[in-house]
Amino acid sequence: MFFTRYATAFLLSAAFVSAAPTPAKRLDLSVQVDVEAEVQTVLSTLKATTDSVLPQITAIVGNVSEDVITPLLTQVVDALNTATSALGAIEVPVSADVTVNGDSVAQVLGGIITDVSDTLAPVIDEVLAIPAVKDLIQGTINPLLNTVLTTVDGLLPGVLPVVVGLVGQVTGLLSSLGLGSVVGTLGGL
Repeated sequence: MFFTRYATAFLLSAAFVSAAPTPAKRLDLSVQVDVEAEVQTVLSTLKATTDSVLPQITAIVGNVSEDVITPLLTQVVDALNTATSALGAIEVPVSADVTVNGDSVAQVLGGIITDVSDTLAPVIDEVLAIPAVKDLIQGTINPLLNTVLTTVDGLLPGVLPVVVGLVGQVTGLLSSLGLGSVVGTLGGL
């Protein structure tokens, strides 16, 4: 009987201790802003590369050959690989419940997709007629660009719907190029 009194007292005190409030995790807005800034930096670097390569592709309209276009598209592939690696290295805080304004990120990402599409539009038939170049676009650029899209979406949820609004007019061209993964990701929103 004496034991049950102590056991009851112990259980009641344990219940009060376990029900004690714990300090709430403080959301660190600066960390989330840093993630957005890091993504912006990576995408800006990618855009700088595409901005230097795409005019060279535009200059070869009518003279597209495997020897001429493959090195240019390889530069795009290298830039996408670098962007994919850099985006994958960005750490998101566990308590990332903060809504971000990713409009500037969406603008850059949408600009890259639109610029690539617009540049390849005049040479689409020539490019896709070269099997090695077609494979490079559909087998390498397509999954890399899709990885950039999905990684950005994972880092900054809510950015992709804005990108969809920006690139909606070129989704048909993206399909024509064989960028099915990219179209699927954008169309799935």
